[in-house]
Amino acid sequence: MIRNIGFINWKGDVAPYFKTEPGPPEIHLEGNRLVMTCLAEGSWPLEFKWMFNSTDITAFSPEYKYIVPSLQRSDMGTYQCVVRNRMGALLQRRAEIQVAYMGDFMEADQRKTVTQGRAAILNSPAVAGFPRPQVTWYRDGYKIIPSSRVAPNHSPAHYPAIPNDSPPSFQLYKEVPENGSRLPPSWTQQASRDPGPHLTMYTPPSEWAAE
Repeated sequence: MIRNIGFINWKGDVAPYFKTEPGPPEIHLEGNRLVMTCLAEGSWPLEFKWMFNSTDITAFSPEYKYIVPSLQRSDMGTYQCVVRNRMGALLQRRAEIQVAYMGDFMEADQRKTVTQGRAAILNSPAVAGFPRPQVTWYRDGYKIIPSSRVAPNHSPAHYPAIPNDSPPSFQLYKEVPENGSRLPPSWTQQASRDPGPHLTMYTPPSEWAAE
């Protein structure tokens, strides 16, 4: 491996150079501690400063680390280190930091009436998250397995289609989005089948759950 050695003058002073460069984008969990390290060499004293989205966030100092104690979504972006000594300054390539997070469902009432013989569609509100959440539906605490009778659809809306040809019943449906960032929120909806020719579904805000 060939290292990029900095320029050396007649006095033996070495211009700053980086021992490593940033790799591909990194994904970190929201709330976690982020430590950025600028590994550089050259004649001492070396001084470092950090930039975020091309804007200075520190002044030059001997500190070669930049620490974010608790990552927030606003910390998502590109970071760069600048190193200098009496021979000059050098700007490192951008390091892209992405923040994985999971939002909460927005509250809203839903009331639907479905004609006998048609499928009932349980729409759910959107939930923000990065990376894009994968959704799993549960019915009365049991994971719904797609079949000819129940067909969860993950894109663009998240819902299971519930056939309207079963006996009158009361069931609780729950949607759980996951993207590995934290324990996911969950959204519940009651589905009750009347003895008559219609299926009526209604979920007041009090029935929503965030676990």
